Amino acid sequence: MKKNNSKLAIRYAEGDESVYVYTRNHNPTVKEVEEKIALMEGGESALLFSSGMAAINRQNENAMALAKELSKHKNVSRVIYPGLPSHPQHSIAKKQMANFGGMVTIEVKGGVKAAVKVCDKLRVAINAMSLGGVETLVSIPVYSSHIKMSKKELAAHGVTPGMIRISVGVEGIEDLIEDFKQALSA
Repeated sequence: MKKNNSKLAIRYAEGDESVYVYTRNHNPTVKEVEEKIALMEGGESALLFSSGMAAINRQNENAMALAKELSKHKNVSRVIYPGLPSHPQHSIAKKQMANFGGMVTIEVKGGVKAAVKVCDKLRVAINAMSLGGVETLVSIPVYSSHIKMSKKELAAHGVTPGMIRISVGVEGIEDLIEDFKQALSA
């Protein structure tokens, strides 16, 4: 007999202890493993480390998927990501890295005005002055990290006005891809 999970969930939320709702947070196997880890010396640190590693893996997967997708977009002239074969040091990165990190840089057609427009249109990714965290953050280098450089210095460092740096987070990749597509097409 198939049970109605939504009715069970309501009963559980209302405090009915005779029902059990199976979720990630109420998974008996995970709970048992977490309790055993917590009993070990430094178990709490191990548990936090494990959670952090899962987030890093998700970030790497998201960055690769986003880089591949953005490299196909008509309004993106260049994607810089060591995981892509188009990256000048891709062969070195493959030898040195298991994954390719969470930083992706794109160059949008139309220069800095287009880059600002894209960043302003993003709904999931956040326009920020610093990069790093579990959420996807974007910045325009000529307005942030490289603001004090002359045009000559920017050119020497390969920084263009239409460049956007993306610190990819752990959000759902479908949401991120759709967010960037809509912002780039706006």
